[in-house]
Amino acid sequence: MKKMFFRLTAICFAAVIIMSLAIPAAFTAEADVADVIAQLEAIDTLQQMQNKRATYTVSKNWDASDPDIVAEHTAARNGYETYIADMFAARLAAKQAYEALSDTEKAQVPAGLVSKLDDNLPTVYNFNKSSTIKRRFDEYCYEVIFPKNLVYEMCTHFSPGLDMPATIIITNTAELPSTDWVPDGPYNYGTNNYDLTYCCDLEVSPVDKTHYKLVNLEDGSHYSTSAAKHIRTIVENAYPFITMDEMKTRLKDLGLDEDFVDSLNRSDIICAVQMAIWAYSNMSKEKIDQSVFYGGSLDMSKVPGIMTPIHNYNNELWDWWSTATKRLTFSYESSYKINNLVYFLFNLPGKDADEEQLIITDVEVSRAQLRPGSEDTYDIGMYVNLNGKVEADDDIEIIVKSGHDDGAGNFITTDSFTVSADTKNRYPMTVGVKEGDTVSVETKGIQNVTKGVYLYEPEGGKDVSQTLVGVTEGPVRIGARQTFTFSDNIEKGLRIYKTSNEDGTPISGVTFDVFRADDAQGDEPTDEEAAAYSSDANKVGSITTDDAGCGALELENGKYLVCEQADPEKVKEPAKPFYITIPMPVEGSEGEYTDIVSVYPKNTPAEPDNTTPELIIPDDVSGTFSLIKHRKGDTSRLLEGAEFKVYRPANAEDTDTVTLQLSGEDYRAVPVMKDGEEIVLRSDENGSATSPALPCGVYYLQEIKAPAGYHKYADMFTVTVVQALADEPEEILYIPNESGGLMPGTGGIGTYLFIGGGALLMIVSAYYLMRKKKPK
Repeated sequence: MKKMFFRLTAICFAAVIIMSLAIPAAFTAEADVADVIAQLEAIDTLQQMQNKRATYTVSKNWDASDPDIVAEHTAARNGYETYIADMFAARLAAKQAYEALSDTEKAQVPAGLVSKLDDNLPTVYNFNKSSTIKRRFDEYCYEVIFPKNLVYEMCTHFSPGLDMPATIIITNTAELPSTDWVPDGPYNYGTNNYDLTYCCDLEVSPVDKTHYKLVNLEDGSHYSTSAAKHIRTIVENAYPFITMDEMKTRLKDLGLDEDFVDSLNRSDIICAVQMAIWAYSNMSKEKIDQSVFYGGSLDMSKVPGIMTPIHNYNNELWDWWSTATKRLTFSYESSYKINNLVYFLFNLPGKDADEEQLIITDVEVSRAQLRPGSEDTYDIGMYVNLNGKVEADDDIEIIVKSGHDDGAGNFITTDSFTVSADTKNRYPMTVGVKEGDTVSVETKGIQNVTKGVYLYEPEGGKDVSQTLVGVTEGPVRIGARQTFTFSDNIEKGLRIYKTSNEDGTPISGVTFDVFRADDAQGDEPTDEEAAAYSSDANKVGSITTDDAGCGALELENGKYLVCEQADPEKVKEPAKPFYITIPMPVEGSEGEYTDIVSVYPKNTPAEPDNTTPELIIPDDVSGTFSLIKHRKGDTSRLLEGAEFKVYRPANAEDTDTVTLQLSGEDYRAVPVMKDGEEIVLRSDENGSATSPALPCGVYYLQEIKAPAGYHKYADMFTVTVVQALADEPEEILYIPNESGGLMPGTGGIGTYLFIGGGALLMIVSAYYLMRKKKPK
């Protein structure tokens, strides 16, 4: 019995102990669940956080000149951003508390509250936009889709000129199954029934239904060939050539600060890419100042009637927007991000297109020879040049025709034939013509190109619609045509065939003057002879080459001097003057002469303007430089007290300038100001001085005070401030000084004291020296 009692007592005691441990644990679990529920009830969903923006209002648009408006915008922005930061922290704490619960405990939390932790806030894609396209099967088979400013992605930022960066839709009508077009889903390169492009022309807006053809970037008439290379680099390192995530990885690999890159959102990226393109495309200096860097932000929800983007990615953005009537605000953070990314992209080195990326967009015909045919026909020899390489898998034809209109609207063909292009880009051909015939050379077909950056050129020229820049690959419809009129049949005289000495393409618009030189001696004119004969009294006529590089002039028997007029826009330098005679011996024959002299002067074509645009760099695109002052020949002897004034290169509009010298060359400069005062750097005890943050670019330094006991450095120095965010070291200048005696200023009484004292010392020394040598 005792054993049973003790056994029951032990069991009860154990139960009490277990219950005493379990009950507090149960109460604790209930308390944890209740706490999590309270935390979840206190947080907002992502959509509620987005909508909260509208409660932080301002009365007017941003106006930097009005301190009250600036303060109002700043307070509203700070209020929203503080709310966002606090709410994200509360959401993180609630999520961690919920994840710490057991499965049983999690089941006690209402599902509606748990859903508030959802981090997925998808962007809106509007599938309801449709358009009727006009199908084309020639080279102008691309159509821009732009009804009511229909764009794919509209940036929330704008430039100082109120230009809004966006990606614009263009589609290949030849590849669509019908004339009804509806976008087939969110953009993914190479899979959609449309492509995305950027603007390459600020002067003209995109016009809906305009047809385009694909051309090489270097074919663009808005900018230089050097600018084309930079535009190619910008787009190849950006969306949509690569995805947004790939672009961020690429930017880091190129040396841009990782934390900075991670802070960029889709709107920042689109804005910066477009503005960097604008910096090179069709931009006057005024337009660069107005349109390249950040000007402000806007509330997209305030303008539904003006902008109807297919892809509304506002849910990806956490920027505060003004809810004033006109929706404009300013963000220093956005300014910093966009301006620095624009500058970084702008300074990437330009890139040539690979040969496989070049599209055949031009056919050029250069005349080579002319032979009489039967009756009233002639055989024109010519070279047909294609500005791109034909590959074996391309399907391209060259179609040659000659003929004329009979006056009744009927075209009378003199000759025609078609050639299948092979792997060459230069083809010798001969076509029969009659006097006054039009010769047409056309190339068309399908060309396969590798992935590259191209220009979409509007049908009718750049004034019809905006020129666009985009990405494509695969089969491309090409087409190009050139015509010229055969009207240079002469009985006796001079024919000129003018071509490039680089690739044999014709050079049109070059003028040659012809002068009588009957008493001239020798085969080649000297400079003195050319000057003597090329007078108005001796001039008999001029020849200007046509589109085929050809021109002719009827001449009588005699000797002539032919001089090419200088035209730096056409050729680098004119051909040397030369003599001809009518009739002229036929080269390689014995005793044969010809009444028609044919010459083939070649020139190096003029290079296009490749001037890099000048950018006025905003203050937030900045960096610093340092200098080390040391004794000449000994970098370990660091000098304190040297002072340098900092200058920047003068602009055309600067009037209050100074002239600095570097190696004998004069440079116009302006002192750099900081907080209303000229910047002066002074070397410390370590011989070092560092500039304040300055806009990136070139600066000049002039030493205005040397360290004690040293001479000032006579020349100025140049230094380049690089972007602080880029993975490049700041420039450090090592500046030596020569030591020297402490001479007083010239013209003062101290000069005479030193000279007099020195003379007296010399006299006393001489006296004692003589006494020492005197014999005793």
